[in-house]
Amino acid sequence: MANPLVDGIKFHQSGQIFNFSYSVGIEAAILKAADELIKEDAANVKVALKKYATNATKMRRYKPSDAGRLARKTAEVVRDRPWIQGHLGNKEGMCALGAMNLTVSGRTSSEYGYLHPLVEYTRELFAQWNENSIEWFNDHIAKTKEDVIEILLKFADNFDAKGARHS
Repeated sequence: MANPLVDGIKFHQSGQIFNFSYSVGIEAAILKAADELIKEDAANVKVALKKYATNATKMRRYKPSDAGRLARKTAEVVRDRPWIQGHLGNKEGMCALGAMNLTVSGRTSSEYGYLHPLVEYTRELFAQWNENSIEWFNDHIAKTKEDVIEILLKFADNFDAKGARHS
Protein backbone atom coordinates (compact mmCIF):
# COMPACT_ATOMS: atom_id res chain seq x y z
CA MET A 1 0.00 0.00 0.00
CA ALA A 2 1.34 3.43 -0.92
CA ASN A 3 2.19 5.84 1.87
CA PRO A 4 0.04 8.97 1.35
CA LEU A 5 2.60 11.07 3.20
CA VAL A 6 5.27 10.32 0.61
CA ASP A 7 3.43 9.52 -2.62
CA GLY A 8 1.08 12.45 -2.95
CA ILE A 9 -0.52 15.59 -1.66
CA LYS A 10 -4.21 16.29 -1.31
CA PHE A 11 -5.25 19.90 -1.84
CA HIS A 12 -8.77 21.04 -0.95
CA GLN A 13 -10.13 24.00 -2.92
CA SER A 14 -13.79 25.01 -3.08
CA GLY A 15 -14.99 21.59 -1.98
CA GLN A 16 -12.90 19.74 -4.57
CA ILE A 17 -9.99 17.47 -3.74
CA PHE A 18 -6.95 17.54 -6.02
CA ASN A 19 -4.25 14.88 -5.72
CA PHE A 20 -0.72 15.63 -6.82
CA SER A 21 2.03 13.11 -7.28
CA TYR A 22 5.43 14.48 -6.58
CA SER A 23 7.58 11.88 -8.27
CA VAL A 24 8.64 14.59 -10.73
CA GLY A 25 9.61 16.94 -7.93
CA ILE A 26 7.29 18.41 -5.35
CA GLU A 27 7.28 22.07 -6.21
CA ALA A 28 7.51 21.66 -9.99
CA ALA A 29 4.58 19.23 -10.17
CA ILE A 30 2.42 21.20 -7.79
CA LEU A 31 3.10 24.56 -9.37
CA LYS A 32 2.37 23.08 -12.81
CA ALA A 33 -0.94 21.75 -11.52
CA ALA A 34 -1.66 25.11 -9.87
CA ASP A 35 -1.35 26.79 -13.28
CA GLU A 36 -4.17 24.57 -14.52
CA LEU A 37 -6.43 25.23 -11.53
CA ILE A 38 -8.98 27.96 -11.12
CA LYS A 39 -7.62 30.62 -13.46
CA GLU A 40 -9.32 33.56 -11.73
CA ASP A 41 -7.63 32.68 -8.44
CA ALA A 42 -4.34 31.28 -9.77
CA ALA A 43 -2.05 33.52 -7.69
CA ASN A 44 -3.65 32.47 -4.39
CA VAL A 45 -3.70 28.82 -5.41
CA LYS A 46 0.02 28.92 -6.30
CA VAL A 47 0.96 30.50 -2.98
CA ALA A 48 -1.17 28.04 -1.04
CA LEU A 49 0.12 25.01 -2.93
CA LYS A 50 3.75 26.05 -2.56
CA LYS A 51 3.28 26.50 1.18
CA TYR A 52 1.50 23.15 1.41
CA ALA A 53 4.28 21.43 -0.55
CA THR A 54 6.78 22.78 1.96
CA ASN A 55 4.64 21.46 4.83
CA ALA A 56 4.31 18.06 3.14
CA THR A 57 8.08 17.82 2.90
CA LYS A 58 8.38 18.63 6.62
CA MET A 59 5.86 15.88 7.48
CA ARG A 60 8.35 13.21 6.47
CA ARG A 61 10.54 13.80 9.50
CA TYR A 62 7.90 12.83 12.09
CA LYS A 63 7.60 9.47 13.82
CA PRO A 64 4.51 7.72 15.17
CA SER A 65 5.64 8.47 18.72
CA ASP A 66 5.50 12.21 17.87
CA ALA A 67 1.88 11.74 16.80
CA GLY A 68 1.13 9.82 20.00
CA ARG A 69 2.56 12.56 22.20
CA LEU A 70 0.61 15.19 20.26
CA ALA A 71 -2.62 13.22 20.70
CA ARG A 72 -2.01 12.97 24.47
CA LYS A 73 -1.41 16.74 24.75
CA THR A 74 -4.46 17.39 22.57
CA ALA A 75 -6.63 15.30 24.92
CA GLU A 76 -5.59 17.65 27.75
CA VAL A 77 -6.52 20.72 25.66
CA VAL A 78 -9.92 19.22 24.75
CA ARG A 79 -10.51 18.40 28.43
CA ASP A 80 -9.83 22.01 29.47
CA ARG A 81 -11.77 23.87 26.78
CA PRO A 82 -15.29 23.91 25.31
CA TRP A 83 -15.73 21.25 22.60
CA ILE A 84 -17.59 21.77 19.32
CA GLN A 85 -18.35 19.85 16.16
CA GLY A 86 -18.23 21.00 12.54
CA HIS A 87 -15.61 23.74 12.88
CA LEU A 88 -11.92 23.84 13.80
CA GLY A 89 -12.56 26.54 16.34
CA ASN A 90 -14.58 29.65 17.04
CA LYS A 91 -15.73 31.70 20.03
CA GLU A 92 -17.82 28.75 21.23
CA GLY A 93 -14.98 26.22 21.40
CA MET A 94 -12.86 23.94 19.23
CA CYS A 95 -12.95 20.47 17.75
CA ALA A 96 -10.28 17.78 18.20
CA LEU A 97 -8.41 18.80 15.05
CA GLY A 98 -8.51 22.50 15.98
CA ALA A 99 -7.28 21.63 19.48
CA MET A 100 -4.47 19.57 17.95
CA ASN A 101 -3.35 22.48 15.77
CA LEU A 102 -3.62 24.84 18.76
CA THR A 103 -1.37 22.53 20.76
CA VAL A 104 1.41 22.76 18.16
CA SER A 105 1.01 26.23 16.65
CA GLY A 106 -1.00 28.31 19.10
CA ARG A 107 -3.92 28.66 16.63
CA THR A 108 -6.82 26.41 15.71
CA SER A 109 -5.97 26.86 12.02
CA SER A 110 -3.26 28.53 10.05
CA GLU A 111 -3.08 30.80 7.02
CA TYR A 112 -5.04 29.32 4.09
CA GLY A 113 -6.68 26.90 6.53
CA TYR A 114 -3.76 24.48 6.45
CA LEU A 115 -2.68 22.62 9.52
CA HIS A 116 0.77 22.31 11.06
CA PRO A 117 2.79 19.49 9.40
CA LEU A 118 2.82 17.41 12.62
CA VAL A 119 -0.98 17.73 12.79
CA GLU A 120 -1.25 16.59 9.15
CA TYR A 121 1.03 13.63 9.89
CA THR A 122 -0.99 12.73 13.01
CA ARG A 123 -4.23 13.10 11.06
CA GLU A 124 -3.03 10.65 8.38
CA LEU A 125 -1.73 8.15 10.95
CA PHE A 126 -4.98 8.39 12.92
CA ALA A 127 -7.01 7.66 9.77
CA GLN A 128 -4.88 4.58 9.03
CA TRP A 129 -5.24 3.40 12.64
CA ASN A 130 -8.95 4.16 13.11
CA GLU A 131 -10.31 4.00 9.53
CA ASN A 132 -11.91 7.39 10.27
CA SER A 133 -10.27 10.79 10.20
CA ILE A 134 -9.99 12.78 13.40
CA GLU A 135 -12.49 15.30 12.07
CA TRP A 136 -14.98 12.59 11.02
CA PHE A 137 -14.74 10.98 14.44
CA ASN A 138 -15.17 14.37 16.13
CA ASP A 139 -18.11 15.50 13.98
CA HIS A 140 -20.03 12.28 13.29
CA ILE A 141 -19.12 9.55 15.77
CA ALA A 142 -18.35 11.30 19.06
CA LYS A 143 -21.35 12.28 21.14
CA THR A 144 -19.41 14.04 23.89
CA LYS A 145 -15.98 15.53 24.40
CA GLU A 146 -15.24 12.55 26.65
CA ASP A 147 -15.56 10.32 23.54
CA VAL A 148 -12.95 12.50 21.80
CA ILE A 149 -10.62 12.44 24.80
CA GLU A 150 -10.93 8.65 25.05
CA ILE A 151 -10.07 8.01 21.38
CA LEU A 152 -7.16 10.46 21.49
CA LEU A 153 -5.73 8.71 24.55
CA LYS A 154 -6.19 5.26 22.97
CA PHE A 155 -4.36 6.50 19.88
CA ALA A 156 -1.65 8.02 22.08
CA ASP A 157 -1.24 4.79 24.06
CA ASN A 158 -0.86 2.87 20.81
CA PHE A 159 1.85 5.12 19.34
CA ASP A 160 3.60 6.60 22.39
CA ALA A 161 4.45 3.66 24.62
CA LYS A 162 6.60 5.79 26.96
CA GLY A 163 3.67 8.01 27.86
CA ALA A 164 1.03 5.24 27.93
CA ARG A 165 -1.53 5.18 30.70
CA HIS A 166 -1.16 2.28 33.07
CA SER A 167 -4.42 0.69 34.21
